[in-house]
Amino acid sequence: MEVNKKILKYGITLLIIVTFICCAMRWHLRLREPIFLKSYAQYIIDTKNDSVEFPLQYITNRDKSIFMWQISFVNHPEINVSVNMNSTKFPSFTYNGSSDETVDIYKKQTAYVTIYNVSNLDLKTLDLSKAVAYFSDSSIVEIDLGQIELIENDYTEGGLSTLSSSSSNQGESRVSYEAKHKIYLSSIVNPYAERFGDSLTLELIGNQWTYQLPQTNEVNLKDYVLKPEETLTVSSFLNVSDHNELKYAIIDIKPLFIYQDEQGNTFEERIYDINYSPYFNHWWEIFQYMNGGR
Repeated sequence: MEVNKKILKYGITLLIIVTFICCAMRWHLRLREPIFLKSYAQYIIDTKNDSVEFPLQYITNRDKSIFMWQISFVNHPEINVSVNMNSTKFPSFTYNGSSDETVDIYKKQTAYVTIYNVSNLDLKTLDLSKAVAYFSDSSIVEIDLGQIELIENDYTEGGLSTLSSSSSNQGESRVSYEAKHKIYLSSIVNPYAERFGDSLTLELIGNQWTYQLPQTNEVNLKDYVLKPEETLTVSSFLNVSDHNELKYAIIDIKPLFIYQDEQGNTFEERIYDINYSPYFNHWWEIFQYMNGGR
């Protein structure tokens, strides 16, 4: 009998200690404020409605029902903007997932930001990296959004016709063109190239040559010429698995491909399907992100 009492006593004591440790750990792991994921993305302006919509993702405690209801941009407080929990139109980005996604003791949420009267903004000097987010519980959070750019649809009918395009969920994408007449390649502009480094590989593949682009924001291509009916393939491979900052960021970039015809007319094409949606498998990844991965 005495042995059983001792076992019960020690068992209860151990249970109390374990419960205390679990509660302490849960309290330690709780977020003091929402944590935002960064975005490295270019979003195409809806010229018909003079607006643009894009997603922002943030992490909160699972047991706290709060949501972002407004945002203002530090360097452009004059911007007319609204926030919705659901997309108000067909999104101009690639995003896979629901608005709310539970990850153990945390919850990842998505808000959709719409900027209006975009034609009044100077896109070349626009800086959306710093913002202030307002939440339903009256809390206010200063955030670093990364590098978001608003771009116009630069497509103009030129001397290249698209033959095919493809992409995979492993980060690969390809688009192939055929020259309708003689084409002089000018440059490729990618303002994210230096930040992405070797996480992004871009290659140009001609009929008899291949050129891997250096990791610079603008690459001169004036040594390359396409003859009529020659093909050009632009291949990209995005791998962020070893890059802590990019691994948990929204990525949707559209490098600008510039070329000329024999008359010296300049044409522009956007390279699409270079995108990535972040995900967390368990709470430990979020904890790591909070403590050095952002």
